[in-house]
Amino acid sequence: MTPQRALFRKLYIECSQLLSTYDFLEKEEVPYPFAYIGENIGRDYPNNDLYGELTQTIHIYAERHQTSIVDTKISQLHNALSQLTEAFDYNIRLQDLQITNIPDNTGVQPLQHVVAECLFTYTKRRDR
Repeated sequence: MTPQRALFRKLYIECSQLLSTYDFLEKEEVPYPFAYIGENIGRDYPNNDLYGELTQTIHIYAERHQTSIVDTKISQLHNALSQLTEAFDYNIRLQDLQITNIPDNTGVQPLQHVVAECLFTYTKRRDR
């Protein structure tokens, strides 16, 4: 499994414990709030060991009046991500978390769109 896929799967599991979580944006109406595990970028560094950085984006959508719920979920997500140390075959560590709030007026109902950009470092775990 690639480091990108391992991190994606691990974050999907973590987010699913906090919110309804999807790996694509639903066309059907789904209840708010929910999370969408989005884009990822990986950068391997040349060495004898496999290590590098991964950036994974997590989108949270909510109704405008659900601000306190979103704040709580973001706080819980930050705590959970900070405690992660492994994702399947890789050791991981959260290095940075950027939170961006974007007003979303594209639909009939105004929404909150929170983007969490998570920067992790990883190394391949060695067999013991």
